Amino acid sequence: MMVGPAFPLDAQLKSATVNGRAAKFAIRQSGDVQFAEVTIDHPTASTEVVFLYTEGTRVYVEPQSLVAGATNQGLRILRARADATALHLTVEGLGGRRYDVGLRTSKQVGDIEGVRHNVSKAGESQLTIRFTGPPDTYVRRELVLPLTAR
Repeated sequence: MMVGPAFPLDAQLKSATVNGRAAKFAIRQSGDVQFAEVTIDHPTASTEVVFLYTEGTRVYVEPQSLVAGATNQGLRILRARADATALHLTVEGLGGRRYDVGLRTSKQVGDIEGVRHNVSKAGESQLTIRFTGPPDTYVRRELVLPLTAR
């Protein structure tokens, strides 16, 4: 049996254990993520696999409630990839709108035009992305936000 959870590309995997014992793992990159694959030779009904890692960078949007007959107005995250120095985002949104994107990272996020980084009242990090253009048309933005160690 193999276990291979996905991690952001800028996460650093340090070790893995299976049922408390050190285990070898292999890193396989696919698209915008990396997989840490561990082979479990003799799985039991309750097998515990634990990875020790430094958190990478992830973006997410909170799902909105569906309304019958409504048109899509939400943000589209087409690609999100972090490397050692930047977060690369390809997003689409309606012109004239601003969208909030959740952000998890252990790094300091730099500023770029049309994107504001802030921390919510709950202490969660967010990006607010502004789109210009016609209000009824989706506009694509290619963003590169600088990332530096804290």
